[in-house]
Amino acid sequence: MVLRIFLRVIAQGLQSNSPGAANADKASLHIGAVAFIHRFGSSLNEHVDFHVCVVDGVFEEVAWDADVQAAAPGVVFHPASGIDGDTVFQVQATLRRRILRAFVGRGLRESFEAKEMLGYRHSGFSVDTSVCIAAHDRAGRDEPTN
Repeated sequence: MVLRIFLRVIAQGLQSNSPGAANADKASLHIGAVAFIHRFGSSLNEHVDFHVCVVDGVFEEVAWDADVQAAAPGVVFHPASGIDGDTVFQVQATLRRRILRAFVGRGLRESFEAKEMLGYRHSGFSVDTSVCIAAHDRAGRDEPTN
């Protein structure tokens, strides 16, 4: 549930920050992401979190047209732009609200607890955009060979 919410919010953020996709039908836009569930901390304590690598843009399904430059038949990539600290802050705030609302809805947290958590400076909901592997960075993308 949490991963679905996370990916949905990230997709919405990327869709709204990918200028080339502004006129596209939102149902035809998709993100590319790989997620790993990390279940334990360094001292083998239970600490469930997600490590997610997301492509910085959206893919649009399009009808095949020989005149359209597509990455693959029927697919056009629209890179995101203008993602700054404020954008990331808004995505984190949306994640926090939606996930806590889902917890309350499923009886995992009480309303007052969720309300308190919304006020925490470090609430455990973070999106880190400081790590980027550029398309031309072969060393960053490839696993080293021995």
